[in-house]
Amino acid sequence: MVTNSEVWMGSGASVTLVPESDLFLGYRAAGLDDTVDQFGGSASLSAASGDATKGSFFLDTDDFKSQTSGSGVTFKSKYLLVEDLYTGCIADFYDSSNNLILSRVISGNDSERIYFNETFKSSSLAANSYVVIRKFGTPVVGPIRADASSSTSQPTLLADNWMGIVNTITFPNPEIEILQKNLALGGSRNFTFQFKGMENAAGGAFEVSANQGTWLYYALGKCTNVNATFTDTSELTDNFVGADDSNDFLLDSGSTGNNTAFLEQGPIFYRKIGTTVCPPITKGDMTTSGTQHHMEKLTEPTESSGTIANAITYTFAEANGSELPSFTLEHVIEKGSPTQSLLSDGSDQTYSTTADDGTTTTLRVSDEVFSRIATGNVVNTLTLMANEGEELKMSMDLMTKQIVRPQSNDTTSAAASAYFARRGVTDERDFINFGSAAGGANNSVEGFLKPFFFHDGSLSIFGQQFLKITNFTLTINNNLQEKRFVGNYKKGSKSILPAQRMYEISLSGLVTDSLLFDQLLNEAENPSTSGQMIELTFTKENGENITLKFTDYFVSAANFPIPEDNSPFIVDAIIMPRTLNTCTVKTHWLLQG
Repeated sequence: MVTNSEVWMGSGASVTLVPESDLFLGYRAAGLDDTVDQFGGSASLSAASGDATKGSFFLDTDDFKSQTSGSGVTFKSKYLLVEDLYTGCIADFYDSSNNLILSRVISGNDSERIYFNETFKSSSLAANSYVVIRKFGTPVVGPIRADASSSTSQPTLLADNWMGIVNTITFPNPEIEILQKNLALGGSRNFTFQFKGMENAAGGAFEVSANQGTWLYYALGKCTNVNATFTDTSELTDNFVGADDSNDFLLDSGSTGNNTAFLEQGPIFYRKIGTTVCPPITKGDMTTSGTQHHMEKLTEPTESSGTIANAITYTFAEANGSELPSFTLEHVIEKGSPTQSLLSDGSDQTYSTTADDGTTTTLRVSDEVFSRIATGNVVNTLTLMANEGEELKMSMDLMTKQIVRPQSNDTTSAAASAYFARRGVTDERDFINFGSAAGGANNSVEGFLKPFFFHDGSLSIFGQQFLKITNFTLTINNNLQEKRFVGNYKKGSKSILPAQRMYEISLSGLVTDSLLFDQLLNEAENPSTSGQMIELTFTKENGENITLKFTDYFVSAANFPIPEDNSPFIVDAIIMPRTLNTCTVKTHWLLQG
């Protein structure tokens, strides 16, 4: 039994972001035998040893590798998977010509194997076929990390991304339906039987004092351009490995170096940690020989004389498909010194439970590091708030795919499910984007850490700055819908689909003329010409900025109160735009996923 002698404290808690992206697992190696645990040529996807109901494949030397030749390093040699984290995700199988062959829902995974709850023919999965796990609910894996206390290698995620100046945060929590039933039996007024029904992850939300504007990407849906400073170098040797041992950020700029080849819904930047590329480069980004497509290394932004240098300028746009970008949140509570290893569930401490039928389940727990992972977080509403005398704030309400507690029923090995929370990073100053793109206490720039302020903003409507604004709120509402489908294999897993997009601008200000009231009565929608757009801009002293332009709008409300004294008129108004024209963010912030 576990003996807990020290309580969890809020001082040991953290929430970090993990980017989500398509996860390339590798090419099918040439010459595989049609044997158990391999991807056989004309055989069925093999059954896992001792379980004839499940198909599976290993991520090792016997199955999928880098490069189209099937030679080179394997996925397993660079990465390990967090147990059951990818349950409910979709795996796509492609042939060597990039044609989609089939798609299957993942029923489970351990650190080095993917499971399916069905077998299926793989006769068309010849050499150089490859597998990609779709990005929704798929956190980006980090490099394998060795446990300092043993020789065991452990999985990591890219969970060392700073979320910014967080004012409040609510981590998504599981909500489990309890169903109580009477079975037409007497003897008591109590229910005869009860069981657990559907699981739901709900309540995720947070507010930040905005020191950058890339959260708009998750609310709007896609990035159409990245303007930054790059060095055109040969950074990769294959899908998993970089050419040198350095920590760099890479962007697929296309064969002509015009920054157009990256996917609009990610990954935007690839991250190279030592020699490991995160996420792995998909086949579409590699040549047939396995060398780089056209990867360029980012020259990271700095400040020079108080002005941002080598800034990254993103252009965001509305996504009108069935998906919005998603991200993962990791919640960690730790005891003791922050310099500990952050190895989660790595102890041999166990407890057992016995069901009514006599079945005993033994679980392993940790009393030093508690962690939980919420995958597939999608922004339902984003609210940008600028109030007189305050910093610019962004608040987001989320919908979440599922919550996973990294643990295992396997007590034979303490390392079976252990993984390094926060990728083993113990100092928040070393988080990515903390004071600089790469983070690091010695790299922190005060101007990058500071938020935008109310007085940094300007607002133009009807072609003029017609009000003295005292507060302003922009709301982007995606009206997300939760859907569940047959064959997800997990009660807590669901899909999240966007519905009707809506914008609303509310403001208060001092009246200088009657234009606002006149526009309230105007039956004609305001035109989309550049001189008539709603233009909202915030600019820091160092040159970082956020710019939003909207067209096609009505004034839906304008309240002109009668003051009780001789004070100035303060008018409250609501404006409803239909269309986003432009969204640009000039920043130091590295956007991945």
